[in-house]
Amino acid sequence: MNGCDEMFIYREGVKRRSGRRWKKMSSSGRSVSMVWVFMLILSMVKNGMGEKVVVRATNSLGENVNLDIECTVDEGPPITLIPGTSHQWNYFFDKEFICFFQWFGAQSSGYHSFDMFVKSRDKASNLSWFIKPDGPCRVAPDGSSLCFRWKT
Repeated sequence: MNGCDEMFIYREGVKRRSGRRWKKMSSSGRSVSMVWVFMLILSMVKNGMGEKVVVRATNSLGENVNLDIECTVDEGPPITLIPGTSHQWNYFFDKEFICFFQWFGAQSSGYHSFDMFVKSRDKASNLSWFIKPDGPCRVAPDGSSLCFRWKT
């Protein structure tokens, strides 16, 4: 081959490299390979690189006050919630989840931020936040209300 060991030869439908035949992988070999890939992905998920948390925010600011939300996990324009409506994120806590909230109303207006999920604080995998003028609140596992101050 004139010193070109890496050259591919296609003759009569057989693919050769350096004079050796490439063999097709058997179906059992492909199955074993797929199992290894699946196990690798599963181990990444179990190691915190993708644990799923459902986070929901509900506009509880009062009548006629729309809420604009922009979060670090979104890649689009802000989400606008009319009073009483919600937005849900299926979040994989491999990065920060901070949201910025803005509203303009007759009685109050605000621009604040809040960490929607903090692993050490939030033990649940399903969080429902109710956004209020004084700060976000959620229902605790015992049924009581847990309210927090705005970060900014």
